[in-house]
Amino acid sequence: MGLHWTGCAIVLTMATLLGAAPATMAAAGRRPLACGDTITTDTRLTANLVDCRGAGLVIGADGVTLDLGGHTVDGDGAGDDVGVDVADHRRVTIANGAVREFTEGVLVVGASEITIRRLTSADQGHAGITIDGSRGVVVTDDVMRGDGAGIVVARSDMVRVAANRVSDSAFGGIPCSGHSMS
Repeated sequence: MGLHWTGCAIVLTMATLLGAAPATMAAAGRRPLACGDTITTDTRLTANLVDCRGAGLVIGADGVTLDLGGHTVDGDGAGDDVGVDVADHRRVTIANGAVREFTEGVLVVGASEITIRRLTSADQGHAGITIDGSRGVVVTDDVMRGDGAGIVVARSDMVRVAANRVSDSAFGGIPCSGHSMS
């Protein structure tokens, strides 16, 4: 059973969507990921990224899975920065880890067919996950704690937010605005 919120073209439900392509380890001999790196192939984080200034990680291609492997992408808590940045790409999955102390934990802008699952977000200045101008985004089985807002949805269509937990948000749990009816 679910609640359909037509004013935001967003569906809130208890169903969980967990199927997706598995992420692979980075190629042998490749240097470990560092703050600010751009991901262009399926990648699994093998260590925490700590005190990132600016971007944590940037998705730079379509069809990419970023498996955080239970690790954390950690910001420095200052400035206007993003933990995982997904702009203008399709078929991207971000899963299995944590993002903390950025302005935006995960920022999805102008993207489509994006899946964000089993992610923990904490202490983001603006939002744990922000979806803006995107289509076909699934946000499921995530935990947002102490972020400005849990999950922000703006000017987007076909966004599904399911089985998430949001707590201690200063600006609201799941605010949404600027949607067209579809």
